[in-house]
Amino acid sequence: MERYEETKSLRDYLAILRRRKWPMLLIAALVFTVGVVVALTLPPVYRSTGMVLVESQDVPQELIRSTAGSYVARRIDALARNVMTRANLLKVIERHDLYAESRKRQPVETIVAQMRKKIELKTISGDGRKVGKRRAGEAVAFELSFEHTDPAVAQRVTEELISMFISENVKQRTRRASEATSFLSREVERLEGQLADVEGKIAEFKQKNVGKLPELAQMNLRNIEGTRRTLDSISRELRSLEERRYYLQGQLAQTKPHAAVRDDEGRMVLEKEDRLRVLRSEYESALSLYDSSHPDVKRLKREIEALERERGRSSSVGARRAPDNPAYISLQTQLRAVNSDINSLRSQRQKLRATIAEYERKLEATPQVEREYTTLLRDRDSILKSYQETRAKLRRAQMAQELEQESKGERLTVLESPQLPQNPVKPNRPAIMFLGLLLSLACAVAYAAIAEALSSTINSRHDLIRMMGEPPLGVVPYIKVK
Repeated sequence: MERYEETKSLRDYLAILRRRKWPMLLIAALVFTVGVVVALTLPPVYRSTGMVLVESQDVPQELIRSTAGSYVARRIDALARNVMTRANLLKVIERHDLYAESRKRQPVETIVAQMRKKIELKTISGDGRKVGKRRAGEAVAFELSFEHTDPAVAQRVTEELISMFISENVKQRTRRASEATSFLSREVERLEGQLADVEGKIAEFKQKNVGKLPELAQMNLRNIEGTRRTLDSISRELRSLEERRYYLQGQLAQTKPHAAVRDDEGRMVLEKEDRLRVLRSEYESALSLYDSSHPDVKRLKREIEALERERGRSSSVGARRAPDNPAYISLQTQLRAVNSDINSLRSQRQKLRATIAEYERKLEATPQVEREYTTLLRDRDSILKSYQETRAKLRRAQMAQELEQESKGERLTVLESPQLPQNPVKPNRPAIMFLGLLLSLACAVAYAAIAEALSSTINSRHDLIRMMGEPPLGVVPYIKVK
């Protein structure tokens, strides 16, 4: 048999309300009363808010760039982390005697976490809400709020927190500028040491490879060309002097070393050799005319023999006799001068050849020297570039540090001081009461639904169908009897 089901109608729900109205009203009244009591008994919470403007530095950033960075929102978050540390918040709590009762029962970490929840930091972008007159450059602001049940305490704590933000900002910026200056100073000193070291290596390398450096290669080539031209000129001069020497030697061989001797009558006295040649010539002529027994032939023969004996005796003495012929002496002097010039030029030629060989040796060594020298120069240039960049950064950091010390850098300015709150921001009593009303109605309806579900009483045709699974044959209406 199929089970018959029937949905409830509006009349059924109204019947339920009529049957359960008094319990529902009681439950709703109780819940609503609790909500009203809660709304009225919750302590008021006051919020004090101050606005702080982040002003740009007075000097344009094109001239001096701050060392504190450019992302203001990130710096504000960093400030908040440094300000709202456990130690700082504990000092504020103790100074203003916050959460006195809670401190007796709860650990310090819980109290600090509770205070952090009461602090609200809201960053205001420069392209959003206007935060006052803009100064040079872009600026942003942030709002700092603190909530407390005592409005005066909320104001004082907010003022102290803002003061801590401003103080921490000055401290951080000064410290960062000082740290940047110190770091860059150490870097400059380190790079100066490296630069001096590599300059020393370059100087030592130059001294060790004098004349082999690549920048001297063209000069070495020009020196080789000039030396070769000088060598060619000396060679030509040598050839000319050697020809001159051969000529003088020929002239000297044809010139008698001793001058002719004359007798008292001025006639030239022949030398022994000349006389001997003349006598031999006369002797040959006489033999051709006479026989050997002829007196003239005998006389000539005796004279020749006597002259030969005399020549033999005087040959050793004559060899030691110094030349006295001026022409011979002049030729000798010229020949000695030519020989001296030849020897000098040969010495110069040898030196020039050695010089050319030395230049060529330097040129051959230049490629290897150039590789090592280029490496040293590259290292020097790299260190020098880093040194110059670091020096420029150090100068900027020093100017930025002076900027911070003179309070001309980016700074925090109180735009709106925290005011004494007049009205509480919490709790929203009407909203709590309204929620209590909704909750009371929900509880009443829930009670009625649960009661109907658990009840076994048959109050309607629907209940009978639910129990029997079949519709009734008929329904007798309720008859009110007097």
